[in-house]
Amino acid sequence: APLAILVEAVVSTQSTGNTGVRAVLPLSSDTIVTGGTDHCLRYWNTVRESGSFVISSPPDLAGTQTYKKKLIKDTEVIQAEEDNNLVMSHTEVKGTARPSPAHHHVISDIAFVKTTQPCLVSVDMGGVMKIWK
Repeated sequence: APLAILVEAVVSTQSTGNTGVRAVLPLSSDTIVTGGTDHCLRYWNTVRESGSFVISSPPDLAGTQTYKKKLIKDTEVIQAEEDNNLVMSHTEVKGTARPSPAHHHVISDIAFVKTTQPCLVSVDMGGVMKIWK
């Protein structure tokens, strides 16, 4: 049987029960970018889970997730899980406030755009579009 790999974002801070991935962009046969209800933009490496990471997240989730492979009902699953042992870092910037790189609403769409420089574009339900180089 072919190996099925599922990507699941587990976020315990959402209490509505309406959580999950809302946008998926396959970059190759081994990599996927997802966005969802937790306002996080994630890069998933389906071959090597340690190669997965959060591209952008709200400050309360920054640096608090690890990625692990698990076998659930004969299906290999990569999960993003909260890691209470990780310490969040905080940097204070004085002067003019910069806009947050994180989305403040559910991420609804992701695209890869090739211009003079390849970019990842993400859009949220609040109408905000972010361009990632």
